[in-house]
Amino acid sequence: MVLEDLRGGVDAHGRQLTVTVTAVADEVASAAELVRGKTAGRPVAVVRGLDRYVTDDDGPGARVLVRSAQDDMFREGTAEAYARGYADGSSGAPAVP
Repeated sequence: MVLEDLRGGVDAHGRQLTVTVTAVADEVASAAELVRGKTAGRPVAVVRGLDRYVTDDDGPGARVLVRSAQDDMFREGTAEAYARGYADGSSGAPAVP
């Protein structure tokens, strides 16, 4: 479940929620980034206790998000992208989209 629709529920003070839809995946990614740290050298953060957001309707999970090399805009890291761009520009070869 990427979005948690809280409309129709109530908050901790008993007030009805009328427009609250939480982007759960974005919230988890943000929290993981805080734990992992941008420059700490930790490649992953383990998140537990959110299995209620994974349902059979979600299908095979994150595997479906994997793009083919041709469709992946972020396949290369920054250094590789710069090197390829420099090589393409130096050789006079047409740019590869």
